Amino acid sequence: MRNTIVRKKDMTLVELVVVLSILVAITSVAIVSLDGLSSNSRYSETKRRGTMALNVVDGPSAEKTGAFVADLGRLPCVANTLRGAELAELFYASDAFSAVDPTETYAERTFANPDTDWGGAAPGTTFNFSSDTRTIRLQCGWRGPYIQLNAEKFRDGWGNDWLIKTTGDDTWNGVASWSGTPPLDKTIFGLRSLGKNDKTDASAVDWENRDTSFSFEESKTSSELTVAVMRVDNSVSPAIPVPVDSSFIDHIRVAVFAPYITPDGVDSDNVKRILARNDGGSHALSVSPAADAGFPHFETLRTPTWSGYHSVTLRGLSPGPRKIYVYGFKNSVAPTNKYGSRLLDLELKPGHNIVTVYLVEAL
Repeated sequence: MRNTIVRKKDMTLVELVVVLSILVAITSVAIVSLDGLSSNSRYSETKRRGTMALNVVDGPSAEKTGAFVADLGRLPCVANTLRGAELAELFYASDAFSAVDPTETYAERTFANPDTDWGGAAPGTTFNFSSDTRTIRLQCGWRGPYIQLNAEKFRDGWGNDWLIKTTGDDTWNGVASWSGTPPLDKTIFGLRSLGKNDKTDASAVDWENRDTSFSFEESKTSSELTVAVMRVDNSVSPAIPVPVDSSFIDHIRVAVFAPYITPDGVDSDNVKRILARNDGGSHALSVSPAADAGFPHFETLRTPTWSGYHSVTLRGLSPGPRKIYVYGFKNSVAPTNKYGSRLLDLELKPGHNIVTVYLVEAL
């Protein structure tokens, strides 16, 4: 048998060039696809982080309070001017970033002179307030981290610093613009990512370079509370609850206690009393302590709406665990029928809340 030897034919230069061209084209398509995947992932991560911040402040829904607002009774403040640490109150509490003390889990305030502090009647009038209404203790304070991070910095998905909007400032600013007067302790009302190129351009043609904003909504961090005031009528048998009216009292005070934890941490003034007064012909609303010079109250309180002496609606309160106390009396010169409610715990939700209190304790 005759052996036949088949020789391999070498590739010509033209064939080699064609093959290399095909490989280059495939590689280019793969690189573009991976780059697009990376951009999509970074954009999605930016939205995830911004939404995460909104959820812990505003709350994940219209009915659920954000944990930070519930615990501290306010929006977050600028905690530090280090890059990536502006929002440190949401994820880290230490002297390096924030003055908020994570070991404090309650705020307490004692009213040394309740008759005066509560807006009492005539000088010298005595109200026998119970001890639990003289010293108010609220379970509140920093209970973070509210945002879980792998590092001690909070940036957008592109690795860029967030811009923030603060108290009294209608523009978005970042660390680079704080060299003059850093807005330490100012309230943060929102954050913004400038996208991949980290440049302000809300109408950028390339989607990855567009600005993305996350604003804390007042509607989600605001509550209204209707308080119905009742008494027990013992003149009939069996006794029945009836609304309070002018035949029983003609002066009434409704007090809501909320946290007032400034960036300085918990101290004797970190419980504030929001007091609605009805003296028949005159109504008043006061907050104690008064707002700090550099730190305003979080609530945007509105004029209460009274319905006689048996109902009042307060608007613009911050949601979260709160306490409420009501008391009233008849005749401001020589008060009689001095009665108070028990100190009640309540969980204010965003939106409208209703609570019924009974004037059952003689003062």
